[in-house]
Amino acid sequence: YTYVPLIGVFVLAAWGFHDLSCRWRLSRNLVIPLLILLLSSLFVTTWFQVGHWRNGVELFSHALAVTKNNGLANLNLGKALYDEGRFKEAIPFFQEAVRIIPNNSMGYSNLGIALGKVGKLEEAIEYGRRAQEMNPNDAGAYLGLGYALIRQGMVKEAIDAYRRAFQIEPVPSSAFTNLGVELAQEGKVAESIAIFREAIRMNGGDAYAYYNLGYALLLQEKTQEAIPFLRQAVRLNPGDPKMSNKLNEALRMKEK
Repeated sequence: YTYVPLIGVFVLAAWGFHDLSCRWRLSRNLVIPLLILLLSSLFVTTWFQVGHWRNGVELFSHALAVTKNNGLANLNLGKALYDEGRFKEAIPFFQEAVRIIPNNSMGYSNLGIALGKVGKLEEAIEYGRRAQEMNPNDAGAYLGLGYALIRQGMVKEAIDAYRRAFQIEPVPSSAFTNLGVELAQEGKVAESIAIFREAIRMNGGDAYAYYNLGYALLLQEKTQEAIPFLRQAVRLNPGDPKMSNKLNEALRMKEK
C-alpha cells in the first residue's frame, strides 16, 4: 500500500538529484562514490530490517522491543507462538494484550483458547465466556469455549457453543472430526462420539466422521450401532482399506 504512492517521490529524488548535481557542478568522480556509499548503506539497513520479517515471532518480538505498551504486538506475538504450537509461551503475551487493551474481545478469546490447550480449563471457560459476552459474533470465542467445555465433560454446552460458532463463521467439518480424534486419544470416548455426530450433522459427506464414529462406538463395544456408520464410511470412500478393514472387523465381531 506504500509502493505506488512512493513512485512519485522516487522519481522526484532521482531526477532532482540529477538536476542538483548539474547545478552544483559536482564532478562524476565525486557523484558515483557518493551514490555507492548511499546504496550500500541502504542495502545494509535493509538486510538487518528484513531479518525481523523472517516470521511472525521475529517480527512481533522486534515490535515489542522497540515500543512500549503495544497491545496489538503482544496479541500478534501470542498468536504467532500459538500457531507454532507453543501454547504455554503464548499465554503471557495474550495476558499482556488483555491488560493493555481490556475491551478487545480477541485477546480474551485467544487467551481462553491457549489456556484450554495447556489444560487450564476453568480459566479457559472464564475467558471464553468473557470474550463471548464482549462480542457475540466472535466465532473463535465460541470455538475456544467449546474446546474447554467438552474437556470438562459439559458436552451439551460444548455442542451448543460449536453450533453457534458454525452459524457465525462456517468451518470445515474436518475441524470437528480432528477434535473428536484428539478426545478419543485422550480416552474421552463419549465426548468424541458427540463431536463425531456433530461433524456428520454439519457434513453428511464426511467419510472420516462416519469412520471415526463407528470406531469410537466399537471401543464402547456397541458393535451393532457402529456397523451402519462404518458401512457409510466405506460407501463414501471405497478406496480406503483402513475403513474396509474396520468394517470387516466389526462384522466378524457381530457374528461371535
